[in-house]
Amino acid sequence: MSHITYQLTGGLSQAEIRLMHEQALGLIERVGLKVPHAPTLRLLGDYAGVTVDGGRVRFRADLVQEALAAQWY
Repeated sequence: MSHITYQLTGGLSQAEIRLMHEQALGLIERVGLKVPHAPTLRLLGDYAGVTVDGGRVRFRADLVQEALAAQWY
């Protein structure tokens, strides 16, 4: 049996990670998510900062940031 070794190098800089985060927030605010579940759409429609348009849900960026800050891992 052979022994496989590998090494990871490089990666993303903090600036690149921050840029990806900011762009993802922009996408969820402009494009949103497709949610094909009517009860969930009705529930989300009751929140300030959430826009439901047909089956697409858009979230204000500050609302997403607040939700992320409340998470713990």
